[in-house]
Amino acid sequence: MRQRIALLLVSLLASIGVAVGLNASPALAAHTGPAGYTTIWDGCPVGYCGAAWPLPVGSTHICRSLPTGANDKPSAVDNYTSWKFTFYKDAGCSGTAYVIYAGTYTGALAPSQGNNNWSSYYVG
Repeated sequence: MRQRIALLLVSLLASIGVAVGLNASPALAAHTGPAGYTTIWDGCPVGYCGAAWPLPVGSTHICRSLPTGANDKPSAVDNYTSWKFTFYKDAGCSGTAYVIYAGTYTGALAPSQGNNNWSSYYVG
């Protein structure tokens, strides 16, 4: 009888673990950059390596230039904020726009996401 109860408990716990794993929210996933920042990386075709550039939210609804060393180089991003960051191909928040929503992170920006093309950004 004890073995049956133990087997039932193990089976139940395993089922709960699978259910939680399948239904986990992306917000619970691990970020690689610091909380409160959108961090961009350059120098790698895939992964969070190379130089890291944490961008603070700061004042919203203002266009900013990327740091000089990061201009036209971002290859990965981690938006660990509750704000939408819009990155632009050209200075002055002009040209093609690439939206990175709150909680988004990718270790390899695709060409359609502006890989190696960002020059300025807007928070809001």
